[in-house]
Amino acid sequence: MRDRLVELINQYPCMSTAEDCFMESISSDLADYLIANGVIVPPCNVGDVVYVKYYGEIVNAYVTEFEINSKGVVAKVYIDPDTDREYDAEDIYITKEEAEEALKRKESGYGQNI
Repeated sequence: MRDRLVELINQYPCMSTAEDCFMESISSDLADYLIANGVIVPPCNVGDVVYVKYYGEIVNAYVTEFEINSKGVVAKVYIDPDTDREYDAEDIYITKEEAEEALKRKESGYGQNI
């Protein structure tokens, strides 16, 4: 989440070279400050392909929307023509390798749920 926030801060359009230098120098500290004070940053963007656990398998899914509910940030994903699902933001992965590793940790009893 922190890396995504730094990326977003760095992408913010600045109006001058001086502002560009200023933003680059504070982006990391600013990201830490915002996270510590409750800013929520989704781990990816709408339209991205992500990986999720679906019936015990890791499958790719297409992010269609984010919403915030009582559980936090929830991603709505499209898996196939018959399947739209919601996943907690921490249960979606940018790479298949990350998802497989999380599944192995879950099966061995370590790490976060997947």
